[in-house]
Amino acid sequence: MQCKICQQVARALNPTFGYRVPKFYDVNDNRFVRLSSWKELRENLDCPTCSRIAALFRTDLPQYGCDSIFEEYEYYLWDSSLFQSLRLRSESQSFWPNISIRPLAEGTFEHAGVVMDRDWVDLERALSWVRSYDTTHDKCHRPFVSLDEPFVGRGMYLISVSRNCLVEAKVGEKYVTLSYVWGTTSGGLKCTKANLNSLRSDGSLSRKNIRQHLPDTIQRAMKFTLQLGFDLLWVDCLCIVQDDPVHTAAQINNMASIYSNSCLTLCAADGPDANSGLRGVPGCSQPRNIQQDILAFTDGLATSSWIRQIHGRSVYDERGWTFQEKILSRRVIAFTDHGLEWRCQETVAQEQHHHIRRVASTYSDLSIARRDTFWPCLKKWDNLVTSYLRHKLTYEEDICRAFSGISSALAGSMSEGFLFGLPQQFFDAALLWVPTEHLRPRKDTRNGVASYEFPSWSGVGWIGAIETQMNAFGLGHERSNLVSDHKARQRDIFPQATWYKIKREMGQGTLVKIPNDYAKYQSEGLQGTVALPLGWSSHRDEDEDLFYYSYDKAPSSQTFWYPIPTVRSTQPVSEVRWSSTLFFISSRSYLRMGSSLSREVQDGETYPLYSLETEEGEWAGVIYVHYDPGNTKEEKVSCELVLMSGGFAFENGEEQRDWIPEWDSENRPRSGDAYCFYHCLWIERRGDISYRRGLARVPQVVWDTLSKDDVSIFLA
Repeated sequence: MQCKICQQVARALNPTFGYRVPKFYDVNDNRFVRLSSWKELRENLDCPTCSRIAALFRTDLPQYGCDSIFEEYEYYLWDSSLFQSLRLRSESQSFWPNISIRPLAEGTFEHAGVVMDRDWVDLERALSWVRSYDTTHDKCHRPFVSLDEPFVGRGMYLISVSRNCLVEAKVGEKYVTLSYVWGTTSGGLKCTKANLNSLRSDGSLSRKNIRQHLPDTIQRAMKFTLQLGFDLLWVDCLCIVQDDPVHTAAQINNMASIYSNSCLTLCAADGPDANSGLRGVPGCSQPRNIQQDILAFTDGLATSSWIRQIHGRSVYDERGWTFQEKILSRRVIAFTDHGLEWRCQETVAQEQHHHIRRVASTYSDLSIARRDTFWPCLKKWDNLVTSYLRHKLTYEEDICRAFSGISSALAGSMSEGFLFGLPQQFFDAALLWVPTEHLRPRKDTRNGVASYEFPSWSGVGWIGAIETQMNAFGLGHERSNLVSDHKARQRDIFPQATWYKIKREMGQGTLVKIPNDYAKYQSEGLQGTVALPLGWSSHRDEDEDLFYYSYDKAPSSQTFWYPIPTVRSTQPVSEVRWSSTLFFISSRSYLRMGSSLSREVQDGETYPLYSLETEEGEWAGVIYVHYDPGNTKEEKVSCELVLMSGGFAFENGEEQRDWIPEWDSENRPRSGDAYCFYHCLWIERRGDISYRRGLARVPQVVWDTLSKDDVSIFLA
C-alpha cells in the first residue's frame, strides 16, 4: 500500500509538483511542508522509510542533550535553496530535531549526495582538493603569521618521512601538520633531550624498538603525507623537545606560525586517542566504518532516492588545543566519522556530497583568514573566544596557552594585543562578559595543589559557558559590515575607570596603563576632529550630516563611526609576563540582590540573572551572578559594586531586548531618547585583594542617588 506520508515528501521534492504542495515560508524564505504528526510518523510501522526516519530521530537525540520527543511535535519537510531536511517542529519547544538529506543523482550534480565507500576514503577526491589550492587558490598561499628565519633556525624540527627521522626545518620548505588528541594513550614515543640526537639519525623512526612506541595515528599520518606528495611532517610529541622548557615555550609561543605556515593540516577527528585516528586510507591504516542511510520516497509513479547527511561531534571537536590548531590552519583535511572534510581560505567540501561551497566571508564563522589579522575584527574575536571557552582541557592551566596561537594571529591588528584573552584596546567592552550557567573558578594544579592563578575578571579564570557582550556593547564603532548595511548607533559604552596591568620584573611589580583608548577616538571621530591613524580615511554622509570612516586593510563593505589605531603588522606582539591582578580607582556603592530572573538563551540555557534592590526594596537594576549565591530569599545578599563603565541604548533602537534583559521591565526608567546606565563589578574581598563575582547594570538615575565613596582596587 502506498505510504501517504512518503507520497507527500516525494511530491514536495518533485520539481513539477513541489510548489503545488501546501506550504508556508519562514523569514528567510525557506519552504516548510507539513507531513504528519510525530505520533503518525512513529506509528506508521508498515512503511520501512518512515520507520527508519523515526528511529533516526530517536538515535540523534543524545547529541542534542535531549532524551525524549514530545507528542506535540509535528513532522515537516524543510526546503531551502541549498539543501533539504526532515524536521520535527513544535511551537512550545526550542529544540527541533532534524535529518539533513541530499538527492542521489547520476553524475556530479552539485547538491547531490554521495554514497561513500564504507571502508576506504576517496583518495582521489582528497588529492583533487590539495591540487586545487596549488593551482587556483591565491588566498591559501598567504599565511597570516610569518614563520621567520630566526625562529626556524633555533631548532624547529620536522619529521622527514622519506628519511624516517627528525630534521631541522629550513625557511621556505613545505610541510604538513598533524592535529590529533592524545587521549588515554600511554607510553607513546616522545622527543626528549636524551633521545633527540638518535631521532635525528636516518632511519631511526623505522627501527622496531622505536616504531613499536610510535602511536598509530602518527604512523598513518606519515604514510598519508607521502601519498599526498609531501615529505615533511610536524607532530607535537616528536617535534617539541618535551622536557626542555625553553624549546617547549618557543614552540607554543609560535603555534600560530607553525600551523599557519604549514601547507596542509591533517585533523584526526575520527579517533578518541593517538592510536585510533586517520582510519580508512588504503595502504596506511585499517578500514573505517561509515554508516549511511538511503531513504526512498515514491509518489506512486516514480521513486526518488535521498541520502541522509551524517553529522556529529567527536572527542577531537571538544578539545581546546585541537580547536586552536584547526582554526590556525589555512588548509585542512579532516578525518571524521562521517567522511573526509576539506576547508581552506576559499572553499569548504565534504566527501559525502558533491557540493563545494565557496567561503564568501569569514566575518562570523570560526576560521581565521589573512584579512582578519589586518584590522580589529571584534566579531571574529567574540565568536572565537565564546566557542573556545566551551572546549575541554586535560590540564586547566593550559587555558591561555591553548589559545595563544589565535591571540598571536589576531594581535597584529590590535594595539597592544591581548591580556588574558581580552583585547586591551576595547578593554571596557571585553570585561562585560556574562555567564550562561553557574561557573566554577579555574584552578592551577600543576604542582598537585590547587591554586588560583587565573584572573577572576577574565573568562579564562572560570570553567563553564560564558557569552561576551561584544556584539552588544563593543561594536559601537561599526557603521556597516560584511553582513549588514549602514546602521545607526544603537548602543555604546564609555569609560569610567582607568585600568592598570602589573608588569613583573626582578621580583617587583610596575603599574602600566592599559591602552583602553577607544573613547578618545570615539568622541573626536563622531565630531570629525580626530587625527586619522595610518591607513584610515574620513567621509561625510551629507544626507545625515554625520562623519564615518574606512580602513584600507578592511573589506570595502566595512565602515566605522570612528577610527581605531592598528599595528599594521602580522607579527605576534612580544610576550611580557603580566600579573593576573589589575589595579584601578573607582566609585563604590552597595545594593541588595533580589529575585531570580529567568532569561532563556540558546539550547534552553538560562542566564544566572537576578534583580537588584535598594535598602528600601526599590528596583535598582540587574546582576549576572557567576556562581550560585544560595537562597537569596532567606537572607538578602549585599553586593559591593564598583563602577567600571557607562553606557546608553536608544529607546527606538532595534533588538535592545536581546542584549538588555530589563528592557521590557516596567521598573526600567524611561525618559528622553536613551536608557542610560552604568556597568559595575560585584566584588568579593579577601584581605587587600578583590575578586570578581558578578556583573551588574544599574540605571544612571538610580546610581546617582546612591551613597558612594572612592576605592582603590587590586582585582585578581
